[in-house]
Amino acid sequence: MFLIEQAAAVELTVVFRLGPNADPDSFAVHYDSYHPTLKGLDQAFRGMKPRSVEQKDGWNTAVFHLPEPRFENRANGSDFRLFVHGGDIIVKSVSLRK
Repeated sequence: MFLIEQAAAVELTVVFRLGPNADPDSFAVHYDSYHPTLKGLDQAFRGMKPRSVEQKDGWNTAVFHLPEPRFENRANGSDFRLFVHGGDIIVKSVSLRK
């Protein structure tokens, strides 16, 4: 558990590159939040706007600003998850900063 009911946003940074079978459109993050108007699974899996993936060689960086985090492991035992639309990515690192 990283933090509970944090009013300030946190920053999630993902360093990635395209996978061998890659042709992804975008990828996004769902995270455990305490947004006051969301309930149940909508709170535990709050979605952020997907980021488009450009066809570039080498490592790329995507930064997500996550408002109202609640990281209590309610997202299937985790605090967040990444998901890819239409292909593969290889993740080198994920960092979280208050």
